[in-house]
Amino acid sequence: MSEAHDVAVNYQDSASRRQEDESKSLELDYSLAMAGGRFHLSLGGSEYSTVVLGDEDRFDTESDNRTLSFSGARPMGAWRGIDVETAFQYSTFTSRNYRESAWVSDTSHELANFGVYCSSEQALKGGFVWQGDLGVLGGIENREFSGPDEESLTDTEYYKINLAASLRRSVFDWNVGLDGRYQIAPDDLASSEYVVLAGPSMMQGFNGQSMSANEGGWIRMKARSPAYASLFGNAVNSYLVVSFLKGWAASEATRDGPRFEASAGEVALRFRGRRFYADLSVGRVLTVSGAALQRPSNPDISLSMSLGI
Repeated sequence: MSEAHDVAVNYQDSASRRQEDESKSLELDYSLAMAGGRFHLSLGGSEYSTVVLGDEDRFDTESDNRTLSFSGARPMGAWRGIDVETAFQYSTFTSRNYRESAWVSDTSHELANFGVYCSSEQALKGGFVWQGDLGVLGGIENREFSGPDEESLTDTEYYKINLAASLRRSVFDWNVGLDGRYQIAPDDLASSEYVVLAGPSMMQGFNGQSMSANEGGWIRMKARSPAYASLFGNAVNSYLVVSFLKGWAASEATRDGPRFEASAGEVALRFRGRRFYADLSVGRVLTVSGAALQRPSNPDISLSMSLGI
């Protein structure tokens, strides 16, 4: 029986004189692979302080936060080409808030869930490769708030069903893929389990805006060109990526008015070398319906670069 351990420590200390805020954070991550399973433990703490300007005065605010997360996953076997895996997660978040060094409130969030996931991949005729995933998850969410004049406690049981599929094929040396996801869940789903329908984590163009819902889905098409020698020489290859995204929420999943729908497009030029990469992306929202997101008047332009020494 083999075991693999991985430990990481992350410490950050930052201050801004202009905004008059300070923050410190320390996080410990420990991962273990054992007996075919994968387990992860994360412990963290952070402190944040800033100055708030009121109508006639200014005051200091502070918050002390603590996080704990433990998760694991283990394959259960395969049946007729379908791989089955179980996974669990437990996480807690607590925060104590102060104003002028006086206690203001305590908040806590606790989440526990367990899920079963099935996946399958098949090579189809015509050079197509298909992959499908089905996940069923259930859990309990606990939220607690305590203040000088108010206390509240809510417990929510929830479930959700995730369906995902992708189809890939090579066309004239271009890698073309179509993938999508749809989530089915009740209205009282824990907000941390919402599905992201549109936002910068999926594609450029949303100007930092994001939309998520308890029930809805998205579909995305992506085409990547073959690699070409770039202006930097043969040691660095470049290729073009063209993407299109459409996301939508079920009509009863949003309370902001009309049903939410959004679409966006992105063109990216990417460079890859042994110790170097650079990405230049231009994305724009094409259509938006509903009040959850606003259509930006200008496209988003993103440039990222990394050089190893």
